[in-house]
This record gives sequence, C-alpha cells and structure tokens, in this order.
Amino acid sequence: MMIMASGRPVAVLLLLLRVCCLGATSPYFLVFGDTHLDTRYQAGAKVNCPIYNAVFLPCCHNTSTGTGAAGMFGEKQCDAPTALLEGVLQAGAGLFPDPDFVMFVGDITPHTDVTAFPSLITESWQRLYDAMDNAFPTTTPLYSVMGNHDTFPIDEFSPARNSKLLQDTVQQWSRRLTDTAALETAKVYGYYSTVPSRRTGLRIIALNTNFYLSGNIEVDKNDTDPGEQRGWLEATIQQAEANGEKVWVLGHGAPNGNSRTNFTEYFNNLLASLAEEKSPALPQTQFYGHTHIDELLLPRAAVGSAAVSVMRIVPLSSHYNGLWPTLREYTYDPATLELIDEFTYHVNVSRANEEGAVTLELFYSSRDTYGMQNLSPASWDVVVDRMRTDEATAQTYIHLRGTNPEAGLSPCNEDCRKQLYCSVAYTTNEERAACMQ
Repeated sequence: MMIMASGRPVAVLLLLLRVCCLGATSPYFLVFGDTHLDTRYQAGAKVNCPIYNAVFLPCCHNTSTGTGAAGMFGEKQCDAPTALLEGVLQAGAGLFPDPDFVMFVGDITPHTDVTAFPSLITESWQRLYDAMDNAFPTTTPLYSVMGNHDTFPIDEFSPARNSKLLQDTVQQWSRRLTDTAALETAKVYGYYSTVPSRRTGLRIIALNTNFYLSGNIEVDKNDTDPGEQRGWLEATIQQAEANGEKVWVLGHGAPNGNSRTNFTEYFNNLLASLAEEKSPALPQTQFYGHTHIDELLLPRAAVGSAAVSVMRIVPLSSHYNGLWPTLREYTYDPATLELIDEFTYHVNVSRANEEGAVTLELFYSSRDTYGMQNLSPASWDVVVDRMRTDEATAQTYIHLRGTNPEAGLSPCNEDCRKQLYCSVAYTTNEERAACMQ
C-alpha cells in the first residue's frame, strides 16, 4: 500500500492513521539536518538578486538588491531563516513531545554566503540549540555532527586548523550531550560515541565525515588514518560488542563513491567483515545527510550478495532550491533496537509564508509506501531489487527522493531502472561499474 500526502486533508487523515494504527506507542526519535541556517535572513528583503551570480552576495539580506520580498519562512533562492528552524522544531515538538533523542546530521551554516566565518558558524550552532530549548525538554538529548559547511574554509577540515572552531562547536553540543568522554573526544577530533540514557543497549557512533569527503584537501591523500578515526571506529565497535551493545552510525556525508583516502572502500569492507563474523555490533542502521534529498544506500560484501546495512540519507530542513523542509520520525523496537518504520514530515513553505505559521504534514511512511515488514537491510533489499523490474517502485522512489509532492512522476525505463538500482544497491565505484555491466 502506498501512503503519500499531497494536500492538507490527506495529510490530516494520514496523521490520524499514524496515531491510531501505525505504532504510535512505540518509542521514537527524530532526525533532521542540512538546515543551512542564515542568521542574517531578513523577511521582506529582496529575493530576486541578479548580482548574486556575479559576486556571490546572497539574497534575502537587508543589503540585497533586486526585486521581490522574502517570506517569513524562506525562499528557494535563499538559505533558511531562523523562523523556519524554530517553526519546524516547535511543530515537531507538538506532534512528538517526548522523543528518546534527536539527531542532527550536520550543515547548520549557510552555503549562499561566502562570509560564513567561524563566528557565524558558532552563532548558527547557538541558534539551533536555542531553538531546541524553546521546543523540547532540556533533558532530550541532541546528537549532532559537523557538516562540510560547518568548517572554515568550507570543505576544509583538520583538527589543527579547526581547533578553536571545534572547541566552540562542542561547547554548544554539550548543552544536550552530557557524556564527558564523548565531549572530550569531540573537542579534539569532531567525532564521538555515546549511549542514550533511555537505551543503554544502544551505542551511537557519530563520525566526522569531513575527514573523508573528497573536497577536503587538508587531509593528505596518502594518510591511511586521518584523525585516527578508523582505528577509533574499530576499537569502539569492538568495545560495543564486548558490552553487548547494538551500534548505530550517525554522520554527515555517507561513505559513497569517491572519498578521500578511499574511505568508502574501507568502510564497506569493515561492514562486510563484521557481517561475515556475525558480529552483533554490526551497524545495520546508519543516518546521514549532505545531498539534500531523500536517499537510500545498501552496503554489501560483494556484487550480488545480500545487503548488510542500511544508510538512510535524510532530506534537508531548508527550502533551498525549492525543496520542501523535512523532519523525520523513526519508531523502533526497544528490545531488539530494530527500526519499525520511518515517517517523513514536510513543510509547504509557500503556505507557511501566506499563513504566518509552520505546519508539519505527513508526506509518507516508508513501510506502508513500499509494503515492508520493517526497515531491516533484508526488507530494503527486497524493495531495491524490485526497482529493477517494477517501474512504479522506481518512480515512487525517485518522486520521494525529490521531497516535493507537487512534482509529477517521471518515466523510468529499463536503463533508468538499472542505473537507479546500481546507484542504490552499492556504495563503491567498482561495485557500481560491475553492476552496470
């Protein structure tokens, strides 16, 4: 059964269905990211700015020149105003007042403003945590990671260059992350691991993906373990296995395709090795952002083998480029720590600007849209395999990937489906090339 909301009456009906029938009593947590917050956004400022393409001066500032007037909650030409971030979190808290925790997958700062200096990055983090304080109880943990826009210069990161910025960033994280050991590690490297107070059998590993994103020339391409993250990751997983803990991974950019120091291949091999060993600490659940769209990746040991993990790339929480800001809710089994379902909510920014208020509407449930039993690697494997032969499944995935419910379904012929399958079912370039043969 397919569930997608395209209008307010449908969204209300689906929300009622969600509450009464789809496991509302299960524990839940929230995930969002790529807010690209513009603290200098000014409602009413010029929104059509031809000069931007010439000298990169952003629209929606009180110094912008051009035409039009920026709405209160955002414009597709601009990064997100604080009002949108506050509205999304407050609406989220209205629907889900007591999540076990919240995850933020990075990129708090704007990308339309080249003057995003460290002070602006720190201010953006402060705005995020202030917005959390105004929406959720102070006891609700927020697990954050750095994105490639959360460094200075953009994309460039090394612990030495970013020492002061790391200290200031982690100072904000400490407002809702109380694990002392995690904070000490994060202050040095930007990565950490922690155990949620409500789920002591779960270890969340928060990666600093800036160490391996391809644009980071601060990392020597011959460095086999930049930031000592690989060694730390393996040791943390081994300790989690010894403790009897399940492991989830949180990051900004998923290990996917080209990566600095071949991290994609390393990580894929690590997951395959843990699967072969039948390690109970194999991270079967992973959360990322970075691409701004709603995507799925299924790492596996070899071409044609079964998926060993699920990488969910959550869409952005901004209206940039006309995408719809989103917030995702996950329900899960507290005994097995397996995901039951994910519910993607979004904001119609045009309507919000007209009405002066942010409303979160249910866009779709993954389990019901794709007819899944749960969100395990095996369940997703069935869905992805179906994309190769069933155009409707491929069209649905492509439609949801774009976040805009008003966009129509595009045809997806056999070649389209093959390319889609190979891009989703594998993470390394070598595997994808073999899949396309």
